[in-house]
Amino acid sequence: MSSTDRDHSTDGTMTTGDTDETVASPSRRAMLGAGLAGTVLGVALARPGVVSAADNDPVLVGQPHTASNSTTITNASGDAITGITGNSNSSGVSGSTNNLSGGTGVSGTSAGSGAGVAGISAAGHGVEGRSVSSIGVIGQSESGVGVYGLSTDGTGVVALTTSTEPALLALSSSVGAGGVAVRAQAPTGGTAISAVGRVDLDRSGRATIRAGKRSVRVTVPGGLTGASLAFANLTAYRRGVHIAAVTSDPTTERITIRLNKAVAAAT
Repeated sequence: MSSTDRDHSTDGTMTTGDTDETVASPSRRAMLGAGLAGTVLGVALARPGVVSAADNDPVLVGQPHTASNSTTITNASGDAITGITGNSNSSGVSGSTNNLSGGTGVSGTSAGSGAGVAGISAAGHGVEGRSVSSIGVIGQSESGVGVYGLSTDGTGVVALTTSTEPALLALSSSVGAGGVAVRAQAPTGGTAISAVGRVDLDRSGRATIRAGKRSVRVTVPGGLTGASLAFANLTAYRRGVHIAAVTSDPTTERITIRLNKAVAAAT
């Protein structure tokens, strides 16, 4: 359409010479308003604000999300969630709890014979647990092994401590004498337990046989069973004196150390 085909009116409308069609002409204020709206929209698209998603909102990468219900991701043929980090001081998957009275940062569950939580490392620790004032790693099982360490060419479990507290603590909550806190087993020809350094046993100690006596009774902490064995040896030389027998009595929770004869001095 050439400019000669247009007729302008003074009432804000525009007509064409070929038809009676009337088209509204935008006012200057409207044009400025449209331009301003476009500018605001452009700024909003160019600089999105921080988003905190809630229930039923999509999960956005790099944004915090707060929900009142659990989020479940299920994959029947592969990993449900995979976390990867290239930072040496970061974690691929990190979990924490802000409940000071309890809670678990990361929990793993297996419905079958698989592992609830598995850790694999090419040169570092497969699974590492740290605590400022409590237990770094705890394993619990209702019918099996709480913590199991396996190595094909090294050490299955390593426990280190930099304080006076135990590096490894094993407890048995079984009622009676049937519970075992630690069981070491080796194949034929192997070593089940190898200790380098002192071994401290709270059911062992020293006893003194008074002068003129040939025996002493000692109460054993934790009690005794019919299968309990007790050993004793002399820590001082007494000519012609030796340990004759060490017997145990589960009913009184005592052992009796007997010499072959009475001693002239306390032994």
